[in-house]
Amino acid sequence: MSADAWSYLSTVLDIMEKRSLVRHEVDWARVRSDVFAQADGAQDPADTYGAIRVAVNLLHERTVARATTASPSAGRAAIRWPTVTRRSRC
Repeated sequence: MSADAWSYLSTVLDIMEKRSLVRHEVDWARVRSDVFAQADGAQDPADTYGAIRVAVNLLHERTVARATTASPSAGRAAIRWPTVTRRSRC
């Protein structure tokens, strides 16, 4: 992996770790190991996008699992989705 790709991926994972809602429930050493293994051979930052997608999916799965176990009777209803309204055109 090139230095640019490594630096980019490391920065992305640092941001994800700092801002994740489930940051204290994730084994970040394992996530980093898996993600860097996925990005092996990356020559530029764009080559790391697939590995970043892996990290996002891992966090998403953990967040959904946390939301559904916090309120098992509600299931998916435990997640509050934003309300989308349509604007009328003039």
